[in-house]
Amino acid sequence: MCSVSAAFSTSSPVAFAVFAILPIGHVAVAVTVAVTVALSVFCNESTTSTSNGTFYWPITKIGTDVTIPCHANVATRHCSSGEMVGLEMPTNQYGTSPKGSPFTGVWQEPDMSQCYNTERITQQLKNITSEDINEENVDEVSTILSDISKKAVYFKAEDIDLAVDIQEKMLPLISNVSTNITLNNILPSINNMIDTPEEILVEAEQSDGTVSRMLDIIEAIPEEIPLEEQQLTVLHPNLCIGAIKVEKDTFNGAFYGISFGNNETEAMTMVTQNSSTKANTMINSNIIAANIPNIKVTNLDEPVNISFNLRDQKSGETSHLLSMASYIGCGISLACLILI
Repeated sequence: MCSVSAAFSTSSPVAFAVFAILPIGHVAVAVTVAVTVALSVFCNESTTSTSNGTFYWPITKIGTDVTIPCHANVATRHCSSGEMVGLEMPTNQYGTSPKGSPFTGVWQEPDMSQCYNTERITQQLKNITSEDINEENVDEVSTILSDISKKAVYFKAEDIDLAVDIQEKMLPLISNVSTNITLNNILPSINNMIDTPEEILVEAEQSDGTVSRMLDIIEAIPEEIPLEEQQLTVLHPNLCIGAIKVEKDTFNGAFYGISFGNNETEAMTMVTQNSSTKANTMINSNIIAANIPNIKVTNLDEPVNISFNLRDQKSGETSHLLSMASYIGCGISLACLILI
């Protein structure tokens, strides 16, 4: 007779371990193993497809709700208890037992009713605007705004106006805080805000001049951001910024070119308009702006040149459409309104 005490996670390894350590000559006809297993029971990870999209639900403990992002808001799902899977104990050295599963919870139907409720977005933005934004909390505030701005496609006019209010409060702080805050939070959030639906931007501009204020912020940021290197380039889908350090006495010019894909065959922006006799028809292209802060520029030896090409959709060829030359510098933003 041999008494062995062992602690293992399942019964089968314990049984095999007992037989392995029995002294030679000792024969065990049967071994009874008592295993105490403490299991936290969960609902297994799951993916569901609904009319609102496809959603991934992580492993969740029974009796709890899990919340995941869903369009403008969140979706929730409850993990309830299910029937426990028992552990069978082997009765001899050849006995086997199925592994107990911790995934015995049962998922309830997901609640998607709040997916398009934008009130949470509005309230989050109002909470930020009610705070005093300073150098100590601008990192946290800009991080929160950057996260909220990822849902800009669901913004209402009030939301984009509140977001611009926050950007205006952060702008004076840019020169006194880490450049990373501007690069990682402020500029990405502005890029996201541009994804606000066009009709909402028009409404916000007409009511509060929101779009014009956002453009003013974009133009001011390169002047405020502290340049740690000789130059800075930031590229986002909706926003590109370039800034360089120059010395007034030695500066002899700079060139910025914008291209997309293969510059020989593709245009960065393509605007199409069928021939029409309609009055007051106008198509807006990308906005291009450049300026030299704190320096008055006049009487340039060589002008500032800006040129644009027209691409014929049928032949694919380009022809000269518009060019501008200025001997008084580039202190005025240039909005290109191209009619085709």
